[in-house]
Amino acid sequence: PDGLFMIFSSYKHDVSGNGRTDLYSARKIAGKWTDVQNLGPDVNSDAFDAQPSLSSDGQTLYFVSDRDGGKGGTDIYATTRNSSGNWSKAVNISELNSESDDMSPSISSDNSTIFISSNRTGGQGGFDIYTTKRTSGMNFGALTNVRAPINSPADEYFYSALPNSTTAYFSRTNANGDLDVMTAVPNPYPSEPVLLVQGVVNDGVTKLPIGTAITITDLKTGKKVANLRSDDATGEYYATLTAGHTYSLTASKPGYVFYSERFEVPTAMKGNTVMKDITLSPLSEGSTRLLIFFDYDEDKLKEES
Repeated sequence: PDGLFMIFSSYKHDVSGNGRTDLYSARKIAGKWTDVQNLGPDVNSDAFDAQPSLSSDGQTLYFVSDRDGGKGGTDIYATTRNSSGNWSKAVNISELNSESDDMSPSISSDNSTIFISSNRTGGQGGFDIYTTKRTSGMNFGALTNVRAPINSPADEYFYSALPNSTTAYFSRTNANGDLDVMTAVPNPYPSEPVLLVQGVVNDGVTKLPIGTAITITDLKTGKKVANLRSDDATGEYYATLTAGHTYSLTASKPGYVFYSERFEVPTAMKGNTVMKDITLSPLSEGSTRLLIFFDYDEDKLKEES
């Protein structure tokens, strides 16, 4: 979601893995994709692990595997990333799976609406697109077949709904058995509108763009909703948030003053884009700034401090 972190699957990659097809991560550093790492045995198995879909906050990964212990031929699994960047042991998402083949998960930008493809009974073709919403944690409601004109007697996969848009894309097999990319406009199952936050991080003295770690936290829940970086070459960063919350945005880089800002996002802002540029001061040019909050005539610090 920040354009600088990638999850991909690979067959017999140069970086050793756990099975014939594994999931890997990579980072974009100084304009080049590097730091390729296997996601490890808690995520990968000795079977087929592929088709990753990363949530907009970068914390939950959905993927497909045909490992032993599933409900069908291929099942959908999920894993979450902790504050140290490590992935939890993958779990089977039972509500999304059947005794048939379930694959191509695609979690939308609202981190709730998900699409999958399945050849379970009751569809219109071999593989059909289904959708549902996350209720809590990794629990999902009952799946709905999206029906015609998206589903057809052919096979449909990889439904992807663009954020704050009426457009979606998916793949469909043609008469030759190959896959074509299709467009669905308007998308009959749009995700909830989200707030897109973007900006540029600059050096306060040179005014040049810099790469830095950025964390956005929901101040009410204390949950980190975005852990990302600004691009080393352009200083640009991107984040997807939910409107109607109060957030803190922090940026840190060795040799610079720690940056912290509190901002509120009214519910009416959903579906919009907010620009937030960040200026980091070299340590010799400023002092650390801490944000503290307390009610009038009270000396007890509030949770968001």
